[in-house]
Amino acid sequence: MQPNNQAVGQFQWQLFQQYLQSPQFQLHVQNLKNQFQIQYPQAWGAAWGTQQFQQFMQTQQFQQHVEQQWEQFQRQDPVVQQLFHQFQQQNHLVTPHNPGGRPNNCVFVSCAYLRNTTADQISAITGVPQPPPGQELTDVNTGIVISTCGLPAKRQRQYKDVDTLYAFFNECKWEDGDRGRYLVAYSRGNATGHMVIANVDGNGWQWIDAQTVAGANVADAEGLTPGTSAEVWFVWGPYQ
Repeated sequence: MQPNNQAVGQFQWQLFQQYLQSPQFQLHVQNLKNQFQIQYPQAWGAAWGTQQFQQFMQTQQFQQHVEQQWEQFQRQDPVVQQLFHQFQQQNHLVTPHNPGGRPNNCVFVSCAYLRNTTADQISAITGVPQPPPGQELTDVNTGIVISTCGLPAKRQRQYKDVDTLYAFFNECKWEDGDRGRYLVAYSRGNATGHMVIANVDGNGWQWIDAQTVAGANVADAEGLTPGTSAEVWFVWGPYQ
């Protein structure tokens, strides 16, 4: 899940695509091919040997190799580190709850905001890794993070239009027991999603985007952004 800031995704994607064309990555693929050739010495050179390696490149195991090498490349390449640092500062991604400045860890950052800790700590507590660049947290892992991060257990509500969501928040503001902070995850029409926090009090509610800045992505969360608006909302809470 990630904020509706197209520059975030584009920047990550462009750097990642550049890395896939880099000599470092091509060397890594060649090393894997050499390992594969050692494993199948008699069959290498036959058509099926080449096909099997191509199939291996589509597996989750190979994708994990790519992600590991990408993470290592980011840590070791000073130019990439500088670009990331500049980009993170410009997009307000480095916060007390998101010190690593990751752009697609909103579930971890939102839970960290409620628990007054960091996204890295939430990941360590739950045992769920934060997604690498360009990937979304699965629905299953979202539920695991929320239910095991140390927050009190709350029922999940689902809303398919913003008016029913507003009606729920309007009801909550009148009851002391229903006031508080709510985790709100929403799915967009472009198959991405994001998580924010709705702080409901006696006057209404305010949106908090713990991953970037407090007032970011309000129109997105309320379904007002053409093409990337929220279409389905999942709500947990209230939390104090």
